[in-house]
Amino acid sequence: YTSHFDESTRVEIGKLIGAKYTIVGNVAEFDTYLILTSRLLDVRTGEVLRSTNLSVEKSNKNEIFQSADTMYQSLFDK
Repeated sequence: YTSHFDESTRVEIGKLIGAKYTIVGNVAEFDTYLILTSRLLDVRTGEVLRSTNLSVEKSNKNEIFQSADTMYQSLFDK
């Protein structure tokens, strides 16, 4: 992300719209893999409540979508 839209800016936007939580993340490429990261933030405090990281092969589109679902589950399952 850019300096104009960093993690603290996302928290501020969340506050403006009345959200309690926001999800931020990144996708990075490394050789034949995608590295997926995501964090669940408390908008009020900016605290990272949960985070998750996964790597998947770029060539396997089904695995990419399954990984996104796995990440969602790990952020919200208690």
